[in-house]
Amino acid sequence: MIISNIPNQVFIKDPQDDFRYKLVNKNFTDYYHIKHDEVVGHTDFEIFDPEVARQLRSHDQKVCAQIGHVFHFDEDISYRRKGNEVFKSLKLCFESPDHHPYLLGVCIDVTELTSARKNLEAALFKAQQAEKTKTLFLATMSHEIRTPLNAIVGLAELLHYSSLPPAEQADYLRSIYAAGNSLLELINDVLDLSKLEAGQMHFTLTELNFAELLHDVQTIFLQKCAERNIALTADLPDDLPLLRLDKLRLRQILFNLIGNAVKFTEQGTITVKVRFQRETPQDGTLTFSVIDTGCGIAPEDQARIFQMFEQAKENRRLQSHGNGTGLGLSICRRLIEQMHGTIEVNSQLGSGSEFIVTLRQVSFTEPSVQTVPPVRPTEPYCCVSSLRVLLVDDIALNLKVLSSMLKMIGMEPLCADSAETALQILQEQPIDLVFTDLWMPGMNGCDFARKLRNDNRYRQLKIIAVTADTESASNFTMSLFDAVINKPLTQKQLTDTLNNLFHTH
Repeated sequence: MIISNIPNQVFIKDPQDDFRYKLVNKNFTDYYHIKHDEVVGHTDFEIFDPEVARQLRSHDQKVCAQIGHVFHFDEDISYRRKGNEVFKSLKLCFESPDHHPYLLGVCIDVTELTSARKNLEAALFKAQQAEKTKTLFLATMSHEIRTPLNAIVGLAELLHYSSLPPAEQADYLRSIYAAGNSLLELINDVLDLSKLEAGQMHFTLTELNFAELLHDVQTIFLQKCAERNIALTADLPDDLPLLRLDKLRLRQILFNLIGNAVKFTEQGTITVKVRFQRETPQDGTLTFSVIDTGCGIAPEDQARIFQMFEQAKENRRLQSHGNGTGLGLSICRRLIEQMHGTIEVNSQLGSGSEFIVTLRQVSFTEPSVQTVPPVRPTEPYCCVSSLRVLLVDDIALNLKVLSSMLKMIGMEPLCADSAETALQILQEQPIDLVFTDLWMPGMNGCDFARKLRNDNRYRQLKIIAVTADTESASNFTMSLFDAVINKPLTQKQLTDTLNNLFHTH
């Protein structure tokens, strides 16, 4: 028969015999892996699941209500030996010469096509969401970058062209410094988020005293809390052991969570509660929470606050509390997850918030005696000013900044705009200390340091790397250097490095 060679499923049913199959082609039986006599003489209710059979019966009845009219259907058919399939069906009710009605059907399997369409729609939706995120990112970054830049450029121009009283000049300089730090924090947040998204964030585990770390972070916010009449307290157990964690990232998490609490608390209290549960002699579970009496978060907003750029969206918690990128909590969540931990929030609008961080399988050691290390002096030791110093950087402005900072502590550094020039200076006069950039044309800072280390004449020479490269540990052999200072430089950072390097009185 002709229908046996048709590549689609063809069948004929008898509406007057409960829509029993009267004829099916070979493609029909092959497709469902069913015998011919298991179909012919049987109804859909005897072959398919009840839900599928009801769908087919409904379509068949609709077709037979209009003899001679072709109907198109999308039919989802689940069969025990086949699975879920999607068909495009063409159905027609016709009459035989003796006026007996029959239903003719042709089915085309469009499962793969439908699946491809759904995948395409999902990919399109994902691309549209990515485009929205990109647009939001650019808009937010444009605003957040331009805001401090506007302050820096505007105030610098006023200082340059105006004859201002010393007090006002000092105020402008403080504002420029604050705006610069704000811009730096933003850049660091974006870089951290990029690393986290790409799975390239590296964690360095060291033994740390949590109480000391928390004290250092809380100190940063004491002045702002005093201005707002906020009591910033800590609740720690007396037997808290030394923990093995990434100190830099843990500090970043604490800084973001406490800073977030300060931002949204007008007055009252902010408490950092810390608990450690020993699970084995080697490790345990660290739980710390930041509890504030601030404005609180509505239940519908609590799941969204860990999303990127949430501060750019409108919600009651944020409308009256200034600007921000909304990256802080997003970074916190990603950092905590990569540390195999969790972060939760408990909050009610108008009743404050509690952010709870749980880190499991944290290695610990019981300290024999926990003592607070002595505070290092904020000024460099007197012997430092007598050092003979050489600065190496291909950017003149960088040389100017570092040179000026060193002059403030009594040094008179020499400057070189390349490693090659620096080598000439080193051959001509004795040098005790070298500050070198890493990325320089020609010989880079790492190759320069290696050359010095391989020369016995410079065995006593101290070399400090000064870099803006956040991936310097991956790009260079940093063991060649006695210390590393990250740009942008601060006077305290420079002083602390010198104190650590030249610690004798």
